[in-house]
Amino acid sequence: MKTKHSSTLLSIYLIAIIVLSSCDLSPMPTPTVGPTASPTRVPPTFTPQPTRTPTQTPTPTLTPTQTPQPTIISIPSPQATSIITGSINFTRQQYDEALKKWRDLAVREYELVVRFEAFSPFAGTWNLHVTEGIPEITSYTRLTGTPTTPTVGGAALKFLAVDDRFALIEDRLARVESNSLSAIDRQSDFLVTFDATYGYPASVEVKAKPNATVSDIDSSVKVETLKIIRRGTPVVP
Repeated sequence: MKTKHSSTLLSIYLIAIIVLSSCDLSPMPTPTVGPTASPTRVPPTFTPQPTRTPTQTPTPTLTPTQTPQPTIISIPSPQATSIITGSINFTRQQYDEALKKWRDLAVREYELVVRFEAFSPFAGTWNLHVTEGIPEITSYTRLTGTPTTPTVGGAALKFLAVDDRFALIEDRLARVESNSLSAIDRQSDFLVTFDATYGYPASVEVKAKPNATVSDIDSSVKVETLKIIRRGTPVVP
């Protein structure tokens, strides 16, 4: 009976040894918990941006272009600055050159539209047909713009024809050159513009000087159109 009990205990012991050997009962190592290091925050380095100074573009100094004024009257150019000497704005040479241009054309017949402004019953715009220096009236309009039947014949308007305009200019020029202007003439300026192509007087104006003591001496004859109808043979001097 005792031997049987001992065998039983031995069997239980062996079984226990086998069970224990199959299980890894080694104690788990306890991890060492070290202090958790807090990461050091390095403040970001700011590189200062360079201050931008705006580049100032220098403003160029504008020097106005000065157009020199002509020393001699431009022909023709009513807007040109004229030099008035002895109450006229042209020279003998300019007159002679303009007259030669017109005479070289040997004009025998032409049509003329001319505006006459003055203290005169003839003031207005005249359409004339001029043959051999004698005008015939085609139409007449007053300065007010009203067409009117003229009460005079063409011969009364001969002073508006080109040849008579040249004669009037020559007379004034000669009296200036000889210093023989009348007292009334000395109170006015005599301004002439010649046509650049044909030479005829495109405008003839009489203007009272600022210190004039007489009135109603202003007048002007301005050619609006001139059409040559017939020419002859130029006279060779």
